[in-house]
Amino acid sequence: MSNLNIGITANLGLSKVTSNFLVSDDYKVKYTYSGNIGVFIEKEIGNKSSLGAEVLWVQIGGKETTDNKILTAFDGQDLKVVGIISDVAKLNSSYIAFPFYYRVQLNKIGIKIGLQTMFFLLPIPVMRQQENLMASHTMVKAIQVESSLISSTLDLKLELNII
Repeated sequence: MSNLNIGITANLGLSKVTSNFLVSDDYKVKYTYSGNIGVFIEKEIGNKSSLGAEVLWVQIGGKETTDNKILTAFDGQDLKVVGIISDVAKLNSSYIAFPFYYRVQLNKIGIKIGLQTMFFLLPIPVMRQQENLMASHTMVKAIQVESSLISSTLDLKLELNII
C-alpha cells in the first residue's frame, strides 16, 4: 500500500553573501544566482505523509562591485589622486547536502520538516579589475599592487533547517 518514489530535484534562487568586515560605501553587494541539484527518495507512510532523503550538490554565490572608485596616494606631503578603479569580485561556494525530512501533503501543497547536514567542498573566487592610473614620477614615488590567492580548505559544517 505504501509507495516508494525516486527522482531528481533541482532548485534555483538568488543569494547574497555578506561579511562582518567594514567595507567602503563604494562597494555594492549584489544578488547572484544560486541553486542545487540532486536525487531524492521518498517513502509514503500514510495517506498524506511520507519520509524522504536527498543528496544535493549546492552552489551558493555572492558578488561585490565597485565602479570608478578614486585611488589616492601620499607623495610625502599631500594626498594625491592617482587613478580610478572598477572591479567585480564573485565567490561561489560548493557544498554537498544530505536533507532528511517528514512531508505532509495538504491538497496541492506539500510541507517538509527536517534536518539538513551540509559539507563544505570548495570556494571558487573570481576577480576582475580595471584600473586607470594617472600617476607620474612627480606625484607618486611608488605604486605597489599586491595580489593574494585564496586557497581551498575542507571544512565540515552542520546546519539544522526547517524546510
